[in-house]
Amino acid sequence: MSDGVAAIRVAVEPLSAAAIATLPLAPAVAALLQEIEAALAQLQADDRETTIDLGRGIPLLPVHYQQLQHHLGRGEVSAQLDSLGQSELFETAIAAVWWIRHYAPDGALIAELITISRCPTLLQTPREELAAARLALQMVTESIELSKN
Repeated sequence: MSDGVAAIRVAVEPLSAAAIATLPLAPAVAALLQEIEAALAQLQADDRETTIDLGRGIPLLPVHYQQLQHHLGRGEVSAQLDSLGQSELFETAIAAVWWIRHYAPDGALIAELITISRCPTLLQTPREELAAARLALQMVTESIELSKN
């Protein structure tokens, strides 16, 4: 560098699951888990969905993300979407708690969210597309019927 100070690169390696399990729960992670629990109660009470933007609000260190991932776990359902960049979603081991990551077309992470929902809106077919979907299926079934005759 021009001021005589050399740049130092530091690589941060993720901790093992065993190491994460031995750490005391970070206050930021405890607060997020409480917020998620309250959102689950709200979803159960009146079907109101909640989204928590992990990039805003409580500042998280890499170890906090690891702790949160460790405590929420990973469930059986996951999906990837390609639309103006890639999005990946997975339900955590806690039902109705979804971890969602959105990436720019160049692969840079642009948003990381926790959504408390029975099914994230991103995975639901928009109502305005249902008529076109039905018409497309009718055309398929009509072409099958025509080919039988």
